[in-house]
Amino acid sequence: MKIRFDEKILILIFIIISILLIFMIVYLSETYNIQCLSQGFYSSNTIYFKSEKSNNMNLDDLSKIIKNCILFKELDLNYDIRGVYFTGKIIKPEMKEGRFFDETDFVSRQNLAVVGSKFNENIVEKDDNKYMIFNDIEYKIIGIMGYNQESKIDRACFLTLNETLLNSPGTFAIDGKNSFDVQNSYNSITENLEESLQIDREINSINRFFELEKYNLTMFCMLIISLLLTTISISLYWIKKRNRKIAILRLVGYSDIRIILNIVSRFLKLIHIAILFGFAIGIIGVILLGYKLDIYMLIIPYITTILCCLSVIIIPIRKALMIDVDSQLRCKL
Repeated sequence: MKIRFDEKILILIFIIISILLIFMIVYLSETYNIQCLSQGFYSSNTIYFKSEKSNNMNLDDLSKIIKNCILFKELDLNYDIRGVYFTGKIIKPEMKEGRFFDETDFVSRQNLAVVGSKFNENIVEKDDNKYMIFNDIEYKIIGIMGYNQESKIDRACFLTLNETLLNSPGTFAIDGKNSFDVQNSYNSITENLEESLQIDREINSINRFFELEKYNLTMFCMLIISLLLTTISISLYWIKKRNRKIAILRLVGYSDIRIILNIVSRFLKLIHIAILFGFAIGIIGVILLGYKLDIYMLIIPYITTILCCLSVIIIPIRKALMIDVDSQLRCKL
């Protein structure tokens, strides 16, 4: 495929945009992780509430009202022991050994534990396995949590939440990636509790301290706006360079739809070349800087770039089709 000079400019610009989007997504992800670590795996979406009385809920009820959220029951603040229950897609802590809970563990009602790398309270060895004893019940340890840097999670202990722990009075926290899911799940849970009260807990995380959430949102919006403006300007320039080709296609009998498909197809081929090179450079950069790269960090920039391109290229093409053929043929190549 022969690539003209103006198309090389187009590719170069979108290579830069792809790299910026990848690094922005990685930055947002790392900021979220740092915040969770500084808060003991609670994020800014967390809602805290207290149940004043005993309740009569079961885990089957809980599975129907919690969506893509994780529910914590604070059992011992001195040693940061928490009961855990979740459904759907959540962010799980990094593991140094073993695994974190999955949804089948709650269905099977197993007494399991996941502990931090420096947690050593009430742990016993038995039959080549380690157990954490809480309220005279043995919880089999299936994983050890830990990150590269020291954090509160190193001294935490998570237990599978059972009906006894769930229905006793105490403090809960519900968290998730999406604040709407968290709020909806919180509303559903409190409707099933005898008496509950939301708690305004002071947040001391590094994210709150530097007020990064507001700046993160602003930066991301500015990047999207810059992407749109850049896409519009370069698309107008590129379409203008296609005026003579559009005129020739019209003269030989191409329909407007066929011309649009022809131009869009060429445009998307160039964009995909740019994305390929941009992603390759971005991935290498992220790995060299020592950050973790998940597949969604590539999917989001890809979808964002393609949607922005498609949303702005159709109008310039339609305007080009409205220009008379003689004027288009007089355009310089």
